[in-house]
Amino acid sequence: MTDMLTWLRELASRMDTAGAEEEAVLRDAVDRLKGLAAAYEAPPPAGGGPVHGLMCEAVTLQMAAVNGFLDHLEGRGDDLMTCVQQAEEADDILSALEDAIIQSQEWTGQVTA
Repeated sequence: MTDMLTWLRELASRMDTAGAEEEAVLRDAVDRLKGLAAAYEAPPPAGGGPVHGLMCEAVTLQMAAVNGFLDHLEGRGDDLMTCVQQAEEADDILSALEDAIIQSQEWTGQVTA
C-alpha cells in the first residue's frame, strides 16, 4: 500500500485542484478495498487469527482514509491530515505483517535446509 500512501500524501497537498480524475481513482480504490474487506469476512484459517485481524484493521483504516478524501472532495470537509494518518497507520500494519512473513519464511527455510 505504500504507493497508495504516497499518492494520498501528494493528493492532500494539492486537494484544492483535485478533480474528476482523482475522484475516479479514489472511487476505484474504495471498490477494491471493499472487495478485499469482503474476502476477510470469512473466518481465518487455524492459527491465522492475528494476521487476519491485522489485515482487517489495515483495510478498514485505508478505506476510512480514502472515504475521507472523497468526503472532502464532496464538500463534507474531513480533516485531510487525519485521513493521511489513517493511511500511514494502515501502511505501518501492512509493512509489519510483510516483515513478519519474510522473517518466518527465512526461519522456516533455515530449519528445513
